[in-house]
Amino acid sequence: MKNDEKLKIAVKNLYDAVSTGDRQYLEKTIASEGDVFCIGTDSNEFWNDRSLILENLVSQSESGVKIAPGNINAYSEGSVGWAVDEPKFVFTNGTEVSIRMTLIFHLENENWTMLQAHCSLGVPNSELLNR
Repeated sequence: MKNDEKLKIAVKNLYDAVSTGDRQYLEKTIASEGDVFCIGTDSNEFWNDRSLILENLVSQSESGVKIAPGNINAYSEGSVGWAVDEPKFVFTNGTEVSIRMTLIFHLENENWTMLQAHCSLGVPNSELLNR
């Protein structure tokens, strides 16, 4: 396992593409073969269909939401890479919400392609237990 600066750049570029709605970049970056998953912060955001993932990521920019990177940690072993980050969603009114994100990538033709993304909001255990 090694730190991977190229993968870190790929994650930043993915955030930029989601923030700007760069469909062409997202089509190139989201794996086109095999199962692909994207799990968002909303309970209804659980997609395993590439076209739905593309639609939803592009629509995020249309709503004005941007992703600001945190301290991205990116690692790889052979053709598999993963990243962990605490980026922020930045809304048009300036509000920022910290999230937690994990991503899994596969190296295809010397380009990192995303296989899985998972975003979550940290919720105190006491809130979960008091439901």
